[in-house]
Amino acid sequence: MSLWILGALVALSGCGTGGSLAPGDDAGRPGSLARDAQTDVEVWDGAGPFDSGEPAPEARPDAGAVLGADAAVPDASVPDAAVPDAAVPDAAVPDAAVPDASWPDAAVPDASVPDASTPGCDGGGCASAVTRFRLPMQNDNNEYIRPIVVGFDHDPAESVFGLCADYEDRNVPYCYDGHKGSDFLLEGGFETMDNGSAEVYAAADGVVTLVHDGEYDRCRAVGLEVQCPGYAEIPPANRVEILHADGQVTRYLHLKKWSILVEQGDYVTCGQLLALVGSSGHSSTPHLHFAVRGVDGVQYDPFAGPLSQPASSWVEQDGPNGFPAPVCQGGL
Repeated sequence: MSLWILGALVALSGCGTGGSLAPGDDAGRPGSLARDAQTDVEVWDGAGPFDSGEPAPEARPDAGAVLGADAAVPDASVPDAAVPDAAVPDAAVPDAAVPDASWPDAAVPDASVPDASTPGCDGGGCASAVTRFRLPMQNDNNEYIRPIVVGFDHDPAESVFGLCADYEDRNVPYCYDGHKGSDFLLEGGFETMDNGSAEVYAAADGVVTLVHDGEYDRCRAVGLEVQCPGYAEIPPANRVEILHADGQVTRYLHLKKWSILVEQGDYVTCGQLLALVGSSGHSSTPHLHFAVRGVDGVQYDPFAGPLSQPASSWVEQDGPNGFPAPVCQGGL
């Protein structure tokens, strides 16, 4: 990696996730999730219910107690002072070096998100037919999200230098090679996480189709890879997935352990509290990885731009402080 890219990412103090993971015992079982050997992404073969394939986690405590705690107790096994939040730039440790078969690559803009020139689209008609999203993370007074969103990589080539191209054709630190999502980084890292963290919200109305909780949530960059202290292999990320009315799916990853407040099958409304930001799975620092899968089954970038698509999938892309606005479809 070139020194200028390394310097840019170190200045940002962490932009994503990465590491390695051995296959799970259920790899290849019909209707199950199998963990890929090079990524924390779990691949669903689609032959049955979307089951994590993981052993049942320990008994779940009251989520209200987690949310109401004044300050979570840091993991004593690795003091934060001894191990920085992100000792190494995230370009060296991406959270999805290998595409997830259940979340296909999106080298081509998603045709399921129409623009004003699409037949049948006359401005308001499209807005009502296609689900659009609000900012999925708390950012009161610009206190919780670091200034840069680490975005979707539109450069199809694999780069040994970690080069990438976001929706506006910007390089590091606005993206990193192979990244297929939008990372909202928690300002203050583990210190903020331990003092209550930031809330994660449903980006639009929908039905919860997947919940996975109870995994270790203090993974971090150590040297050139992500490590989860006390674990020989990196556990899966705590996550929620939501199916929306038009068939799109949103995915919320790296959540704080036992903070998830919804269950599979729940109907949620836009802006409803789902969980708290954590650092579970292939995560080098606390952040929310937000991903969108279009109605055609292809994962795409919700931001509009020269390298993505003409129409934004955000209700308001250029909202306060340069982030998508925390405004739901219909202005709520």
